[in-house]
Amino acid sequence: MPEEGALFPASDTMPLWLMTVALLLAAWLGVPIILRSKLRFFYSYWQCLPVFFAFMAALLWELRNTEDKAGRPGLLLAGFALLTLSPFPTWNMHSGGNLYLELCSIAALAAAFWLQIELSLRLQEAAARCQDPVLALMAKKTRFLVLCLEIIPVSAVYASALIAYLSMANRGLDEIFMVWKYGRISLTLRVCIFWGLLNSLSLCLYACYKTWRESGSKA
Repeated sequence: MPEEGALFPASDTMPLWLMTVALLLAAWLGVPIILRSKLRFFYSYWQCLPVFFAFMAALLWELRNTEDKAGRPGLLLAGFALLTLSPFPTWNMHSGGNLYLELCSIAALAAAFWLQIELSLRLQEAAARCQDPVLALMAKKTRFLVLCLEIIPVSAVYASALIAYLSMANRGLDEIFMVWKYGRISLTLRVCIFWGLLNSLSLCLYACYKTWRESGSKA
């Protein structure tokens, strides 16, 4: 069990650092696709690299905490769902507008949001254990921003496309799911999604900083 007042036991520091690296890679690789709308980024499966690291971090966390029941199975499930769905954006870009691949690409985006929420919940549990109000506040803020900057705006985009489809007879159902492929999604929404990702990254960076300080003081 984790020592009282400590964020994580020593065995949990590796998953934390690995998750931080995954978010750093996602933020770095996300600059061209999110901020500059370079959709050819997906052609080389680069999105699978940070997703794999995030899944390994969730898996290690769950394996470390199997015996004491302190893990969050939701984090592992979200990581597995995202890993399974991560190739679909690439397959979708290579397709000619396959509806199934479009739906799976949307599911991959939803899994990314789910992973961020589960990660913030896990770090909030660590904040409660070590009584760190700053980390707890950052975790709550991260979930709030994922909801307000990512989930709600993206849902609104697809809801508006569905309303347009229902109100205009000359529009096809497949057009609802084409907003990402043809770059019709607004720059504002892309920036909001990127800002939500950066908040998840800052949450992990702060947890790493606290863990590093704890290990330094004990040494």
